[in-house]
Amino acid sequence: MTMCDNVQLFPVWVLNLERSVDRRKFMEEQLNRLGWRYEFIRAVDGRSLSRKQLDLYSKAEAMKYKHRELGRGEVGCALSHAGMWQRLVEDGLEAVLILEDDVLVGEMLARILSNIDVFPDDWDLVNFKTDVAQLPFGEPFFDIYKFCRFASPPNRTCAYLLSLAGARKLLREAFPIRRPVDDYIGSRCLHDVKAYGIDPQVVALHGEESDIWLQDDYYALERSGKTGVLEGLRRLLPRRMGKR
Repeated sequence: MTMCDNVQLFPVWVLNLERSVDRRKFMEEQLNRLGWRYEFIRAVDGRSLSRKQLDLYSKAEAMKYKHRELGRGEVGCALSHAGMWQRLVEDGLEAVLILEDDVLVGEMLARILSNIDVFPDDWDLVNFKTDVAQLPFGEPFFDIYKFCRFASPPNRTCAYLLSLAGARKLLREAFPIRRPVDDYIGSRCLHDVKAYGIDPQVVALHGEESDIWLQDDYYALERSGKTGVLEGLRRLLPRRMGKR
């Protein structure tokens, strides 16, 4: 979402663990200050994964792609983002701005988003914060800001704009969960998903990493039973925590 002549262009979803009260308050304060309407999405908590949630994770595939098991928080984070992609598709939304609860946003992001009419025609995803090298191209589309491609798979999922087409593409191979979500998105961004960055970057991380995935314990559990991926995911769609 951004505000342009008091028109909301797209929703803002803020991913937050129910127990992370301080982070929720921090996000409320900065988004209220910007005058944005937003919705908190309850993140899947890696500390309390259910059997149905475990059935959407594959230890064997994780070993194949990452050469290690995923942490509980990594699985919870991946399920949280995939649930938002599924909701975007089921609701038929044009696009959604997705924020994690450890990101600093300001007025410049709103101004960037208000220029969506000059975004590249084929954009599926715009990653507003990554640590990898970005490759600016073309003339500035607003003030000093240029669009970028990526020199390598872009990491981080703390702030990104995702289109309906992009969500559909991400869902094609999202399951079983086998990589951290930024690994998965990054690989898709160099192949199938048409992804861009902004240079200079317009958001920053606030202090420590998000609570959503920052956990050290790894799986020794075997998956039991079989759950249809789409059926299982629908049970896990993030529930609304609050709306502005």
